[in-house]
Amino acid sequence: MARRRRWFALFSLAAFVGTLLGQPWRAEEPLAAGPVTIVVTSAADSTTPAAVCPDDTRCTLRRAIEVANADISGNPIVITFSPATFPGIAPALIAPVAPLPAVIRAQVTIDAAGLGVILDGGGIPGAHTEGITFAAPEGTLRGLIIRRFTGACIVAIAPGASIGGDLSATYANRLDDCTTGILVRGASAQIAGNRIGLASSAGLVQVGILVAAGDATVGGLATAGPFAANTIGNAVVAIRVGEATSPAFGGVTIARNVIGIDGSAFAPVGTGVALGQNSSNTRVVQNTITNAGWGVSVAADAAGVSVTGNRIQSNRFGVIPGLAVDLGGDGVYNPSDPGDVDNGPNRLINRPVILRATQARVTGEAGAACPGCTVELYRAAPVPGSLDGNGLDPVPTPLAIADTAGAFTFEAPPVAPGEWLTALVTDANGNTSEFGPQARVGTGVAQCGNTALVQGWNQAAYFGPSPVQLGNSFPNDASPIRAIYHLEDGTANFTRWIAGQAAGRTLTGLTPGEVYWFLADAPTTIPGGFSLTTGLPVPLRQGWNDFVYIGGSAAVADALASLGAAYTDLYRFDASTGSWRAYGSAATPEWAHQFGTIESCGAYQVYMNGVANLTPLQP
Repeated sequence: MARRRRWFALFSLAAFVGTLLGQPWRAEEPLAAGPVTIVVTSAADSTTPAAVCPDDTRCTLRRAIEVANADISGNPIVITFSPATFPGIAPALIAPVAPLPAVIRAQVTIDAAGLGVILDGGGIPGAHTEGITFAAPEGTLRGLIIRRFTGACIVAIAPGASIGGDLSATYANRLDDCTTGILVRGASAQIAGNRIGLASSAGLVQVGILVAAGDATVGGLATAGPFAANTIGNAVVAIRVGEATSPAFGGVTIARNVIGIDGSAFAPVGTGVALGQNSSNTRVVQNTITNAGWGVSVAADAAGVSVTGNRIQSNRFGVIPGLAVDLGGDGVYNPSDPGDVDNGPNRLINRPVILRATQARVTGEAGAACPGCTVELYRAAPVPGSLDGNGLDPVPTPLAIADTAGAFTFEAPPVAPGEWLTALVTDANGNTSEFGPQARVGTGVAQCGNTALVQGWNQAAYFGPSPVQLGNSFPNDASPIRAIYHLEDGTANFTRWIAGQAAGRTLTGLTPGEVYWFLADAPTTIPGGFSLTTGLPVPLRQGWNDFVYIGGSAAVADALASLGAAYTDLYRFDASTGSWRAYGSAATPEWAHQFGTIESCGAYQVYMNGVANLTPLQP
């Protein structure tokens, strides 16, 4: 009686799903007890009973699925393919004339690993067609080439699906030219080793993998082995988590996938990973995302619901013109707020701010990170003229833990002077921030020494240990310095000192760190020097200003990033030729600049559109 009830329940389920999907269904005799294997021996397709399984030549994929659906043995079923019909070196094409029936029997594996099976839906009429659909638990699909379906290449409705697998075992599915590569609506799916959107032609997909149920794993952590990565390219969105019509879910892991590149070939995507509504607590870790418009995007609030708890760590980013991590999907960095108490995607957690970076230590600003939160250090891709930009790859150093004031420290990180760094912060609930402002690794000290002068005019800073009062000669009767001029910033006026001429003298002394014009009869050196472990801010007025830059040497756009668009022209006097060298403005082509680097302790002249403070890079 129990067996009869079970048969009736399976019959009713099969009939219901078959009706729902618009597929014909008929009962078959129960298959034999024990492990069940159905071998597809024909690449043809038919919606009539002409196909027979088992059969040496007439068992089609369609009939194999129907036979599996009708089985009541309770044993796992494997649908495999005849090597004679589907040799790996010469794949055979299955071109369905109508949508295939959904797999409504639990524990069915469709296995073409090592064989040559192409499932092509280009000949199916209708506006929306799916490739292989698993509507019962624990369905497995591996080793197929699936293409040209107007819906999804693969659909997993029921829980426990396993799609793909170890690339080294030829388990990968190759999916192209479908609206969605893999659509997951059943919980606890395992999606690994698939290659999506990478065909040499017509590989484009709208979404590579769409996950709309909890506890799925896309790719795999280190314990999943070295070949678990899904490789996805030529997609509008490579991996999307969340669907507007799905119930709320969480616990998805996206790990060690390769997005935007296939070996050395570009395979661009619009967005690498998009975390959307009705999802939460997704882990996005150890992925490689490059050639993408955006890296990882967390959707803005909708109907008062926030997408939160998303941990984004240890990923590698390549060429990304947008934001590598974007909370709100708006393409702009979110401002930090006092106390970090706002809501929104990932709680709009404040970005960490690196206060100072050297090889010995990288320190973070108090209050920029949340107390007790973890901070991850990244090498950065600087944007000339801006302190904002994307992280590239994690610096191999332990995570820092912010103290009770929100400050953090990385001791002796493996970085080099001249590199740029940024950071991500993650709170105890798994909310990760956008990348913080970038900081350049310095030597730790700005060392300004003696001022060397050539014969003729020199624009140079005075670095003596204390102010010098000027008399009739400088500094003694033997000095070859004959005149000293000092520009009154914001004007075209100079104060001046001329040796032996007290009349009209308006410059009475020299101040350490100020820029002067020296006229020398012969080469000479003004002794002195000092060192600073922090940059020396410089107030600049509207108009022309002479200034000395005491900070980390860097490209002009980076060294003057704190000025933004407040300056238009920058000059440096070349005493060896007695002529000016120009940098121009940010709009000047790079090839037209006569110099591109600002050196620590160097003297420069800048034209300002308004009043601003220059904050040099940390030395």
